[in-house]
Amino acid sequence: HRYSYSGYYKISGKIGTFPVYIGFSRGTPAALVEKFQSTFDELRRTPEDGGISEFDQILSSWLLEEGLIHMQYLTEGYYPYTFREDGVAKGISVDILQYIFSRYDIDVPDDHFVFDTWEDVYKRTLTRNGTALCIMARSPERENLFRWAGPIDKTPIVIFCLRESADMFRNISPSDMKLGTITDDIAATALINAGGRNIVYSSDPRELITMLESGVIDGWVYASMPGYQRINQYASDPSSIVPVQTLKTYDFYFAFNQNTSAPLVQSFQDMLDVIRTEKDTTGVSMYDRILYRYVKPENSDSSITPEEVIDLVNQTAADLVRDAPGTVKKINAGLSPYQSSEKPDLYVFVYDTEVNMIAHADNIRMVGANYHNKTDVAGTPFRDYIVEGALANGTGWEDYIYSNPIESGLFWKTTRYQLANGSDGKQYVVCSGRFRNNPE
Repeated sequence: HRYSYSGYYKISGKIGTFPVYIGFSRGTPAALVEKFQSTFDELRRTPEDGGISEFDQILSSWLLEEGLIHMQYLTEGYYPYTFREDGVAKGISVDILQYIFSRYDIDVPDDHFVFDTWEDVYKRTLTRNGTALCIMARSPERENLFRWAGPIDKTPIVIFCLRESADMFRNISPSDMKLGTITDDIAATALINAGGRNIVYSSDPRELITMLESGVIDGWVYASMPGYQRINQYASDPSSIVPVQTLKTYDFYFAFNQNTSAPLVQSFQDMLDVIRTEKDTTGVSMYDRILYRYVKPENSDSSITPEEVIDLVNQTAADLVRDAPGTVKKINAGLSPYQSSEKPDLYVFVYDTEVNMIAHADNIRMVGANYHNKTDVAGTPFRDYIVEGALANGTGWEDYIYSNPIESGLFWKTTRYQLANGSDGKQYVVCSGRFRNNPE
């Protein structure tokens, strides 16, 4: 429950901007100070090639706002994470970046968002300082090639085939199919790892979709959501192309050039963590709000069972009856059993009867806030429903949309609640939930 300086505090306003100097003692020789100033001025000089000064490079290595201003953000266009609409960069990754810019009150020019082929932006980020990919799958093969911040979301890599041959290809190994994929794309890695041998590479998704429609290849391997968008954009009959196999699901991250300073990337990661956990006045995190603009909630990979949730709620309620103050402290410390060490998305949280958050084993930031009339991202005031249900019925279940601490994305969640009479004479509503792993 510890948060870094860069993420814990939020700028609420600026009083003014003041210059900061290096001060020398009065006894320092004037010639030495003048020499230092001359060297300092040289550091600030803009290179003739139009790059940034050495001074700005130093600031960009340590101060997130300076690094963000000078960074180039590269992408191929990967809907819904990055795309252009009327010439303006949009998408989940872009919206996250723009929100971080706003938190630091900085303005990053539109021309710092660069769209090109995947092959080009991938190689450019590998080789050029001051660059970052807005969206890229993190894999063991790429781990040491970049610095990472995220995750942003997760997306499966699938094989798209013609609908007329879908039934046949659902049960055929990728090793026995002729498949197309984008050069250097994560889909190519997933395909090779799945045994693919007869592979056609291209830098152009349109070319591969055309080859699929004309029967030159059996299937096209690409990420699911971006793939659907490309098919709708380029296929002569989008409804004729369907996914038939899922090869692997990857978490997608921001990826920075390897020479980007570790403190800067860590500061960026800290701010991403804030975006995921900090709730606004309506009770919704900015991360949830951004995702909901572009994607629908999905079912989770969580293995938590209803029985585990019920057992945790029952135990916590009994602990509050026995020792309410001590139990609240342990919950807020994230101690076992109130948050499972083996399944971190199994945790307990507690309201009072006025919908104030009294304890939360996973997100201490939420404790002390009142959540009356605050909703999930779809507008459901689920916390009010939970407290009302507990007061009326003692126990029950409530469904809503929420983000999972161990998975990227938006998920359907169902929460068990139970009214408990604490040892301190107060009433508590004890809750624990599970992120659903199948339609219910």
